[in-house]
Amino acid sequence: PTRMLCARIPLPCTAQDAVHRSNVSFLKGIELSNVTRLYIQLMLAEPSSVATASPQDDQDGTSSSGDTCVGLSDLEEIISMYYFAFLDCNMDVDVVVLPPAEICGYDPVDKLKADTNFIILDHGYNKSSSNRRITFSFPRYTGVVLGGTYDRLHAGHKLMLSVAVMSCTTYMEIGVTAPQLLERKKYKELIQPFETRTNMTLEFVQTLNPHIDYRMLKLIEPYANTTTSTALHALVISPETKSVGTYINEKRAEAHLPLLDIIEIRYVLPPPEFGGDVNKMSSTGLREREWKRQ
Repeated sequence: PTRMLCARIPLPCTAQDAVHRSNVSFLKGIELSNVTRLYIQLMLAEPSSVATASPQDDQDGTSSSGDTCVGLSDLEEIISMYYFAFLDCNMDVDVVVLPPAEICGYDPVDKLKADTNFIILDHGYNKSSSNRRITFSFPRYTGVVLGGTYDRLHAGHKLMLSVAVMSCTTYMEIGVTAPQLLERKKYKELIQPFETRTNMTLEFVQTLNPHIDYRMLKLIEPYANTTTSTALHALVISPETKSVGTYINEKRAEAHLPLLDIIEIRYVLPPPEFGGDVNKMSSTGLREREWKRQ
C-alpha cells in the first residue's frame, strides 16, 4: 500500500550543524518503497526553547541574552539542504519540508494525522541534550506577494513558497503564469495545465499554514497589481527576477506608495544526473528529463 511518512527531526541552527548531519543520515536511511510523500518536520528540541526575538538581538547568530538566533536566511538554507538531500538520492518521492510550528503558530501534522496511511517517525527532537534556547529573528509582513510558472512543483518552488509563508502573517497573493506567456518556454507542450499548477501551489502553501488568506492570481502580465496595491508589503523573488522587483518599486515610488521589501531566495541545486541548468533546479530541466524518458 502507498504511504505518507512524516519524519520529525530537531531543528539545526545552521546547515553545517552536527544536528543537521545526524538528521540527513537518519533521513537517507528511511525505506521509501511505496511512499508517495515524505514530510520532514523541523522541531524545536523542547517547547520551552521558544523565545521571541527583539530588535536589539545581534546579527551574528547569538542574541543579547545568549540565545541562539535563527534568521530567515538560516531557515532558508536549512530547508534548502533537506530538499537537496532527497534530490540527490530519490527524485521521485514528493518531499515537503514543514517549517517549525512555532513560526506560523500552527502544527500541520495535527491535520495530516487524519490520513490512515500517515506514519510518524521521530528522530531525536525530544531527546536532544542541548539546553539552547532558539529565537527566530526576521520580519513578518501582513501582506506578501510572489509569482511564477509553478510547473511540476519542485524543490526550488517549494523553497520560495516556504520563505513566503514563513514571512507572512495574514494575506498572500500568488501569481501563476497564464499559458499565453509560456509560448517561448522549452518543451512548452509538456507544461502542466494552468489549473493543475494553481491547485498544486495552493495545496502546498495551505499545508504549511492554512490560516493565511491566499489569493491565487492568473498572471497575464508580469506585475499584476504589485505596482498599485496597498495590501502588499513584501515581494519574494528569485535571483533571475531581481529586475522585476526593481521595476515594481520604481512604479510604486512614482505613485507615492510605500516600497515593497524585497526577499530574495537562493537557488536549489539539482543532482548531477538532472540535466538542464546545472546551477538551479528548474521546471525546464524536469520537462527535458520527461521528454528524454518518452
